[in-house]
Amino acid sequence: MKKQYHLNNDERGFFLPYVMVLSTIILIFVANTIYIYENELEISSNLIDQITYETQYEMAIAKLLRERPFEQTNEGMEAYNLPNGKTDVFYTKENERLQVKVQVYGEDDYMYPFHRTIHLRGDITKE
Repeated sequence: MKKQYHLNNDERGFFLPYVMVLSTIILIFVANTIYIYENELEISSNLIDQITYETQYEMAIAKLLRERPFEQTNEGMEAYNLPNGKTDVFYTKENERLQVKVQVYGEDDYMYPFHRTIHLRGDITKE
């Protein structure tokens, strides 16, 4: 009678490779989830900053149109200290058009520029 090979019949270590592969897959999944979460935190922070700067920009434009300094001079600069930071507005009036350049300063003292052309017609302001 032939002697049977011992490794083929012994099933005590049979599940170890499966456990190792499954553990590796779970570890990769958890590491990937943590990486995605960190990216989502950074994206959320950037989005909040962008909304803050756009809000400052809109507040500066609204204040400029409310105060209407362009009716006395054709070009000039207005500096506004808004709740979220400092904003400089440079304007040039040409006929019925108002060229506006807004510089919004963030918390990191970086300047974010915005440009806009506003069409002025009587009391109605259109973009």
